[in-house]
Amino acid sequence: MIKNLVQLSLCILITTYSALSQNQLFIPDTLSGSSMQLTIQNGNKQFYPGNATQTMGINGNILAPTLILNKHQFISFSVTNNLTDTTTIHWHGMHVAPENDGGPHIFIKPGSTWSPAFEVLDAASTHWYHPHLHHKTYDHVQMGIAGFIIVRDSIEAALNLPRTYGIDDLPLAIQTRGIDGNNQIITSHTALDTALMVNGTLRAFTQVPAQVIRLRILNGSPERVYNLGLSGNLTFYQIGGDGGLLTAPVALTRLLISPGERAEILVNLSAFSGQTVQLMNYGNEIPSGRYGATQPGMGPGQTIPNYTSNPLNGTNFNILALQVTTANANPVTTIPISLITHNPWPESSANTTRSFTFMSANMGPTAINGPFMINNQHFDPMVINERVPFNNVEIWELRNQTPIAHPFHIHNVPFYILSINGVAPPENLRGKKDVVLVPGGNSVVRFITKFETFYNDTLPYMYHCHMLTHEDDGMMGQFVVNSPCNTTLTEQPVNLLAGVGSIATFKVQMSDTTNATYQWQSNIGFGFQNLQNVGQYTGVNTQQLTVSGVSLSNNNQPFRCIIKKENCELTSNIAILSVVNTGVADRWQKYRMSIFPNHAQDYINIKLEMQLSSSATIYIRSIDGKLNSNAELVNNDSNTNQYTVNTKQLSPGIYYLHIQDGELSSVAKFIKL
Repeated sequence: MIKNLVQLSLCILITTYSALSQNQLFIPDTLSGSSMQLTIQNGNKQFYPGNATQTMGINGNILAPTLILNKHQFISFSVTNNLTDTTTIHWHGMHVAPENDGGPHIFIKPGSTWSPAFEVLDAASTHWYHPHLHHKTYDHVQMGIAGFIIVRDSIEAALNLPRTYGIDDLPLAIQTRGIDGNNQIITSHTALDTALMVNGTLRAFTQVPAQVIRLRILNGSPERVYNLGLSGNLTFYQIGGDGGLLTAPVALTRLLISPGERAEILVNLSAFSGQTVQLMNYGNEIPSGRYGATQPGMGPGQTIPNYTSNPLNGTNFNILALQVTTANANPVTTIPISLITHNPWPESSANTTRSFTFMSANMGPTAINGPFMINNQHFDPMVINERVPFNNVEIWELRNQTPIAHPFHIHNVPFYILSINGVAPPENLRGKKDVVLVPGGNSVVRFITKFETFYNDTLPYMYHCHMLTHEDDGMMGQFVVNSPCNTTLTEQPVNLLAGVGSIATFKVQMSDTTNATYQWQSNIGFGFQNLQNVGQYTGVNTQQLTVSGVSLSNNNQPFRCIIKKENCELTSNIAILSVVNTGVADRWQKYRMSIFPNHAQDYINIKLEMQLSSSATIYIRSIDGKLNSNAELVNNDSNTNQYTVNTKQLSPGIYYLHIQDGELSSVAKFIKL
């Protein structure tokens, strides 16, 4: 009770003080290129007088760099966790394989590094990345771990749109946090999320040119829905949503945006030089049954503890002051007429319809407080809720039987909304989406999507409510996209390190090679393309690809193999060729290992051609990328360079054993019986 009074008093003080003190909007730095280093770390920030606020961020005290990616670019990451807590990083909205998705199964333990790598398949769009560890997503996002992803492509580049980052193209992450009397972020669930921040900035302002500007808006709040508009009810134009550009700009004076959603808008400020335009929340217009409205439930009996004590609920307030200066050189001064073409899947093409019902574990006046379930189930990491055939076109029907709206998010695939309570969506919601707000009171939302490109019979994707407290409490499920094949790959290509002038060989093997065809591919910045038997490459249509005369231009070059057999198509792992000077490569060759028995029970032996250094590490990852802490080195025979690894505690399955010795590494696969 005392803490709540302190928070409320602080909130009143902040509200009174806000007219007198504003802060320059923080614009996150950018990262680009084919390889990115991300470090998750603790930090602190001086939000209020007195104690500094403890925070978390990536490559800084709070938030994360904006990642600038290009469609068909191949990108590799090194994500290092310097926290004392396990976490994950999810690329929200990106179309990636499940092992790269960063869901709750892909742990990054303290002191460890996760190294996903993938081709960017998304069109020009605004995505974001954030933690996704079950029971910890709310905590880690509230503490500050979140960043933008901007994807560019040639179609968007041909349009006359603002795209000077930080000048006329601004990323805006809108978030609310609860702050206690010691200036610390509250990581337990609280309805007193009274600290409104844009890009981690309280009472933010920024200078913008008197021309058309582009705002990339992310609702990064854990629960709050915003009803965005401009002061004076100025018209703005939405040009993009979660999955990229719309067919044409949509003129609006209000934009309802729920947690996890993104929107790109254009604002024409050509006539406002020397004036200030406010980006606002028109909270008194938010319909009941949404967090942020005057009444969060569908009826007055549905209440949330301390909700009515939060002055942000059901009220209008400023979010960001846009102080308009003079126009830049070569400004954009007009709104385009059209943008891109969309081709949604017709309903008649759907292979099946799946139904998902949202419900509360409690009935009556406490139903609004959850915990909430999907199809009468709380999240269980050991249960696959849905199995989807590869390349299926499906309609998902979402029915909300709870008294509050839930933003529903699906990983991996974008979708098109078909209807909301039987009515076609408004124009600004007719592009590709990955989050949709499903109103309460038995409302129904239907969308259509296609599960293409990636499949994995064991490693799942997630679907869940993007109110982070609901998600952490179990309003989440998981699905796998089943392989279309009756055969499997028994050997995958592995990362190689080669010296300049040497030969590198990649290999793939199937369980049944009858009538199989092979095509090796590589990506040098324009998407994966078929290789030809010319120049460096031989064996491009066989199980074994040879790269001759390796040079530094091959460094970090990715390779994969497409295997076709009858009506089945398999895609191998992506393997990276790293190129170093010959001396380093020669030393690495001696770290190549043999492993026996390959079908392990209680132990495996590894044998190297030379002794490991005292700083070398040996660790085991499961096929889905999890680092297994149960693996133990129980014997070290340095005279024969043979090492015995205890595998007794491992569950049956396929694993990869890694050796890391300074800059050198080696990997081998084994099966635990």
